[in-house]
Amino acid sequence: MAQTKVPGEPLYIPEEGGWRPYLPLLDEFVSAIELGFRQHKFYVFTPEGITEVESPRGWQRIRALLKLTFKFEKIAQKRNWREHFTEDPKSYLSTLLQLGFKIRFHTYPDLSGVPLQPDLMVLRFFPVFFAVPWLDQLWQPIADYFTLLFKSFDKLYEYFVSLYQNSVFELTIFIIAFCLLFFGIHLFANLRLRYWRSRIPLVIGGWGTRGKSGTERLKAALFNSLGYATVSKTTGCEAMLLHSWPFGELKEMFLFRPYDKATIWEQTFVVRLAGRLHAQVLLWECMGLNPSYVRVLQRHWMKDDFATITNTYPDHEDIQGPAGFNVAEVIAGFIPRKIHSSNHRRTNDPHPKR
Repeated sequence: MAQTKVPGEPLYIPEEGGWRPYLPLLDEFVSAIELGFRQHKFYVFTPEGITEVESPRGWQRIRALLKLTFKFEKIAQKRNWREHFTEDPKSYLSTLLQLGFKIRFHTYPDLSGVPLQPDLMVLRFFPVFFAVPWLDQLWQPIADYFTLLFKSFDKLYEYFVSLYQNSVFELTIFIIAFCLLFFGIHLFANLRLRYWRSRIPLVIGGWGTRGKSGTERLKAALFNSLGYATVSKTTGCEAMLLHSWPFGELKEMFLFRPYDKATIWEQTFVVRLAGRLHAQVLLWECMGLNPSYVRVLQRHWMKDDFATITNTYPDHEDIQGPAGFNVAEVIAGFIPRKIHSSNHRRTNDPHPKR
């Protein structure tokens, strides 16, 4: 009932009416290490649920044993946490997790096999984020929680409409789910873009300050006259799409833009469309102004086989400047990496060096 001078002994907690048997004693952790060099696992069965503990692996066991030996009393005291303590109730298990232990807690299943709802007075001692490996130990509480959440529609509705009853654990689940959705969508979009880009034999981009759209139309007319299946995207005053089948007539259509706003993501639509039309040549006009956007379009997405630059007059100095020559430097970044501009520059020398 009262705390003795022997550290690590179970202590009766009046507020809870017990000595927290679901929290293994520090002696049990030490015994798990001393059983041998191999990793050992033990279970603690209590009315609240099952606590599963795995000892550290390899040489980490020696480090954990030394720290438990020399700081035994200090760590054991963390288990006797009380309501008036300023320390976090999770500090006891958090310290052991940092030493390499793996600790899991799960409730017993009911007759239908669904885990029972855990006691919040018990869960407060088990950390939400785990040290090693946190994903493996976070999955089971998340799975148990969502099983209980979807089991009761009333509780599910209450969770989504409530502003003040969401806990840190639920916030953690939301952040993880949002990150998985956000990065998953971007990963899928990039992989899909690379797939359709690899199906187009020849891609030629175009950029510059004045005359870009006219140059793109001339390029489209050239490849159309050679009998290639061509898709060409121009911007200019109106976003247009030119398409022709092999030895067919070049036709023009409008490129839809939601709310009439340009975005580099429309390039992914154009590439997919060109791939589905079995285009042999894709010509596209860069609509980006920001150097970082252009770098993404050219160096990461399209990776053109060739590129044309029509004029580098000072323009959009507020974005590509401040000086006029800075505009030319930015536009020069549109040249594909595998192409050296010196090999393709137009010159007035009638006898160029070979």
